[in-house]
Amino acid sequence: QRGSTVHIELSKGPAPVTVPPIAGLPEALALARLRAVGLTPQPTSSYSETVLSGDVISYLPDTGLHLPGTTVAVVVSMGPRPRIVPTFAADTTYAAAASYLNGMRLVPAKSTAYSDTVNAGDVISSSPSPGATVQRGSTVTLTVSLGPHLATVPDVYGDTGATASQVLSNAGFQPQVFGPDPQGGSVVLTSPPPGVTVHYGLTVDVYVL
Repeated sequence: QRGSTVHIELSKGPAPVTVPPIAGLPEALALARLRAVGLTPQPTSSYSETVLSGDVISYLPDTGLHLPGTTVAVVVSMGPRPRIVPTFAADTTYAAAASYLNGMRLVPAKSTAYSDTVNAGDVISSSPSPGATVQRGSTVTLTVSLGPHLATVPDVYGDTGATASQVLSNAGFQPQVFGPDPQGGSVVLTSPPPGVTVHYGLTVDVYVL
């Protein structure tokens, strides 16, 4: 009838929803929870030193009520950023290099080698090589110098040529015997002389009579 009251109900639009907590969840589960309440996830990736690869680092918006369909930016962990094996200066000691690697959260290991050019105790090389990409926690082996490989010429005076050759070979030298009877005779001279410290593997001339 004329004059009757007509009630008009106005829409407020979709009911807002609360963003669910998803930090630390695996990516698939986190995205499913957002979609379940009507939100639209938008995942991106980033390295993280603390969050496992594949888990959610952060998301925005992360609190409050939002209309269905609202985009939620989700950052998913790719795990720790890969490390680049550093180049060490020629005078870097093993202790300094190992400390630097520990700071990068890499694991230093040590091997040794003789070197005529690198001071004893300093780093010669690394494996993997400088510039290589490795994962956090990887082992980097540092080859450390023992200095030159030296040996002392043994005293073989009076020995036969054969005996002197064997003694010198056992000491790491290359014997070269001269004389009328290289296998027999008696050693009267060596060059370098006995007691001299020289490079390991050096040729020692032996003279017999």
